[in-house]
Amino acid sequence: MGDSSLNDLKPEYRVDGSCWKFVPVISEGFFNQRPRDIFRHHLILLQLQLAVIFTLAAIIHFFLGRFYLPRLISEVLAGVILGPTVLGRFFPDISAVLFSEQSVKVLATLTRFGYLFFMFLIGVKMDVNLIKKSGKREWTIGTMVMLFPLLVTVMVGRHISIVVDKVDAQSAQYEVSFFTGVLMLTSFPVVAILLMQLKIINSELGHLTLSSALISDMVSLVMVNIGNYRVIMLLASLRVALKSLFLVAVLIVFILTVLQQMLYWIIRKTPEGKPVKDAYIFFVAIALLVVAIVGENVGLQYMYGPFILGLTVPTGHPLASTLIKN
Repeated sequence: MGDSSLNDLKPEYRVDGSCWKFVPVISEGFFNQRPRDIFRHHLILLQLQLAVIFTLAAIIHFFLGRFYLPRLISEVLAGVILGPTVLGRFFPDISAVLFSEQSVKVLATLTRFGYLFFMFLIGVKMDVNLIKKSGKREWTIGTMVMLFPLLVTVMVGRHISIVVDKVDAQSAQYEVSFFTGVLMLTSFPVVAILLMQLKIINSELGHLTLSSALISDMVSLVMVNIGNYRVIMLLASLRVALKSLFLVAVLIVFILTVLQQMLYWIIRKTPEGKPVKDAYIFFVAIALLVVAIVGENVGLQYMYGPFILGLTVPTGHPLASTLIKN
């Protein structure tokens, strides 16, 4: 269902004067309609988008993999080719059909779900004990990796956007903050995968890099949420910001106590050498979805609740490896 004005509705979509428009999801069949009409079905179009994206990424990686380049580079290049830079510029008609405005919203929603589970797996793969073992060198590198783009890029980028590009202050603040946030994210699992591909993860340099990336992720997590509460305080009031902070603290305590004890209960109920039951995996998946929804409503961005839940999963147990595989 989607919003639409009454005059914009076709007669077959009007039901008792309703202002809602029926959006077809599943096709009636290829032979029951014109070939072009098949692209108005969101599920068919989503499947086609995923097929094109993964096929193009696989083809690019087939060639770049021979030069020992990670798959991440192939996926980024596939996104550039299918985006407005290449496809949208040189083949606008194909881009308008394959990545229409409405279909991009569906793809973006699916992307949010994927990012949610990705952040959960980041927490599962992280070993918090690395922070305890980290020394002054790791803390210095991890903090500077986060603080340098925050202090330098924000000030310089905002000045260039306002003075050179003539962008208004509010838009410049949003765009520069978003770009800086991307630079701040080191993504601990991505760093670990690159180190494994380079076969230096067990070296002294590998341990230093892992510890620094973990510290950088944790510090950036704290800084981003502090910035969010500052925005809430400016747009609403101090009372609203404190209320949101209190509810977020309650949610984090709930994750670290109740949900963590449930995870340990799952571990105790799983016999040694036996696989984890599917029912337990479904419970964890539902729990992280609920945590994401509740966190988004109380003031914590949807990806950080699952990330914290992932940190509570004990490392070294089949539960963690099962969650990563599934």
